[in-house]
Amino acid sequence: RTMASLVGKLCTSTLPTGGAASASYANVGGDQALDLLWPTPLLKSYDSIAAAQNKKLRKLLLALSRSAASEHKTNIGGWQSSTDLFERTDPALVLLRTRTYHAVFRYLQALAPAGEVGHFEVSIGSAWANVNARGDSNTPHLHPGAQLAGVYYVDDGGDRLGGVRLVDPRPQASMIPVPARWTRGMGEHIRAQAKPGLFVLFPAWLQHYVVGHGGNRSRISVSFNARVTFPDEDAPFVNSATRTTVEGASSQSSTFTVPPHHQAAFLDGAMAGDMRVN
Repeated sequence: RTMASLVGKLCTSTLPTGGAASASYANVGGDQALDLLWPTPLLKSYDSIAAAQNKKLRKLLLALSRSAASEHKTNIGGWQSSTDLFERTDPALVLLRTRTYHAVFRYLQALAPAGEVGHFEVSIGSAWANVNARGDSNTPHLHPGAQLAGVYYVDDGGDRLGGVRLVDPRPQASMIPVPARWTRGMGEHIRAQAKPGLFVLFPAWLQHYVVGHGGNRSRISVSFNARVTFPDEDAPFVNSATRTTVEGASSQSSTFTVPPHHQAAFLDGAMAGDMRVN
């Protein structure tokens, strides 16, 4: 089989599909409906295939942190790798890269309105490792130049509560003098647990930060940015000479392509998992 003919299928049995793209609502009886406007999609997805590599990833990333100087961006203390982490050929990182694509596919598929089929070109253009010792943190920031941002947790470092914090993008929402349980969390900072094996994905424009690590061993994570292109519906979608297609399991599933230099790993069933390759 050649790269030009590589086709995979993404199992969708556990994926939520449908739901309005611009609002969700709850029926409150009679002719009334409560609309929840301006959603901010957040996906938390545990990946057992990636999690099985965490010991290898931990050893690899700790060794890398000892041999390479840290980048200095939003991190206060700690070590941050360069953003080309997913261009390395270490088997554990190649697998994690492939599973990261899978998490992005899940995010996009879950976001699709009911009955809609999307055609996406996805490229994970940058990824970097974070190694935080006790007290290390990251200041509030966002990720320009990408549609999606995310993080994968390799080791919680003994502090599972130290995951990423997501900030309500409507600053005035925090002015409401009402307990959060009565406002569906408006104005709150939402915390994701730093659970090993967990992917957390959200819009790249969403401001987020990381509080000081409270554990006694290093917390290790991998952050990434994904660029997503929506091809014109009237144009040919797949240029098979340069793209791999990962196709949904039914006729109502979305299709995805990835850059040529990230394609080969999709041929490995141990990495692709429920993305079955023909």
